[in-house]
Amino acid sequence: MSVTAILQNAISGLNASQVGIRSTSTNVTNVNNVDYARRSVSFQSNPLGGVEVSEIRRLADEFLVREGLNSNSALGTATSIAKIHDRLQSIFGNPNSENSIPGLLNGMFAEIAELQIDPTSAVRRATTLNSIQQLLTEFDQFSSSIQNVRLNADQKISSRIIEINGLIKNIYELNNAITGGASRGTDVNALIDQRQSSLTALSKLIDVRATPQAGGYVNVSTMDGLLLVNNNYTELHYDPAGAVTPDTVFPRLTLHAIDVGSGSVNPVGLAFESRLVSGEIRGLLDMRDVTLPRISQEIGELAAKLADQLNAIHSDNSAVPAPNQLIGRTVGLIGTDGHNFSGGQ
Repeated sequence: MSVTAILQNAISGLNASQVGIRSTSTNVTNVNNVDYARRSVSFQSNPLGGVEVSEIRRLADEFLVREGLNSNSALGTATSIAKIHDRLQSIFGNPNSENSIPGLLNGMFAEIAELQIDPTSAVRRATTLNSIQQLLTEFDQFSSSIQNVRLNADQKISSRIIEINGLIKNIYELNNAITGGASRGTDVNALIDQRQSSLTALSKLIDVRATPQAGGYVNVSTMDGLLLVNNNYTELHYDPAGAVTPDTVFPRLTLHAIDVGSGSVNPVGLAFESRLVSGEIRGLLDMRDVTLPRISQEIGELAAKLADQLNAIHSDNSAVPAPNQLIGRTVGLIGTDGHNFSGGQ
């Protein structure tokens, strides 16, 4: 073997070792990167002499990747619900606070009890009426605040839809880049990491399933099999409500196919809300459409029953409206007695 051949073999070995060292360095650098998968470098002898890198393999367990997406979706649901609960807690306040519903109820009952000591006191009557009015006003404010929380949830849904559409398109473009790079024999592991990062972000917003396909690309679908990304992609449409009241009917969330050749959007969309099992969007929809209206209704029922009871007590102890029948008793007086009562109205 000539000296030149020996040197070329040595250089090929050094180059291959450099690739392995670089891969190890990258693995160490990204040890805390959840979207990074460790690389393994394989070597083989070159038929013409020397050593060459045969493969840089991305080590990722498909089962763990799939379960990670599912867990991320569940986390997205819980996080969105928890944030709205925190906001509700700030609206209702600490139950021990005087401005909370329990505190205002206790204050009203305390004022009514004080009024019994001296019902003729104008100050006590005014204080009692003020505490009742304050409580009823607070009920109205709670109801208005809950509708504002529903409006905020609806606006978040709209902004998250924009994020989802961007992630879906990005996954589609990375699919094309990965398949193209793999066909040319280039290292596409960095692109696969980027795609995994987009899948992770997408799974937090909506529950998705990623199915690897030959050539390196993945199909992305809902858990019941509705495709979001394959050889083309889709986008979600949603028009948020401008204002929210207890009677607001929110627009539907729809999925539309994209013609990748022309970029046109199919105007006929598929209903999408029923496809969602978990994710931040699912949590926002459930809070907006179920939990928050139920809380608002319960507060309204509490306020209505309180008002009805106060009115009933007032009616039972008042001559207004006037009774239908006057019932008297014999006192021994006769018409000629000087009681100065004419009997007229």
